[in-house]
Amino acid sequence: MGIDANPGLIVAFRVGNKQVYVLQHIAKNPIVKQGSLVVQLPDPQLRKVVWWGVGEDTLTGNRDKDLQVIQRAISKMFKKYPPPST
Repeated sequence: MGIDANPGLIVAFRVGNKQVYVLQHIAKNPIVKQGSLVVQLPDPQLRKVVWWGVGEDTLTGNRDKDLQVIQRAISKMFKKYPPPST
């Protein structure tokens, strides 16, 4: 299967995490990782992003649990897709 020279839509994404410090008496571990996912759908013909979504949540460090967190964030994000017609 080859790459389409004229795709109708492109999916671009960026993931990352950062350490967030919480008050010692509130949490057992004062350092928590905050994960973020940004998805953009640029239209190559219009040369602009036609839709984008952002998801953020706390990561556990457990791959299986984090995968569930990511899947929920993506599902929530795409409830707002497709964008309303103008």
